Amino acid sequence: MELELPHHHLHAYRLSIEWLKLVHATQIRDADQRAQARKSAKSAARNLAEGAGRASRADFGGSAAGSGDSRRSTRTPGVDAA
Repeated sequence: MELELPHHHLHAYRLSIEWLKLVHATQIRDADQRAQARKSAKSAARNLAEGAGRASRADFGGSAAGSGDSRRSTRTPGVDAA
């Protein structure tokens, strides 16, 4: 039995997986361009999966976009960062 996770139900996630398969099947001659295309396709799928796992607005950072500190939402109150 395969594990069902929240992002598996997202249409956008399913499309990103199809896109990833297409990118891998495409013959891109330039090695750097091929690597970048694959990396960006993987990143899109991962970002959608991560976003689907967010439970509240606080998980999204709670600050204005571009505030300069993207680590804010990943810190746990009361725990010193190493």
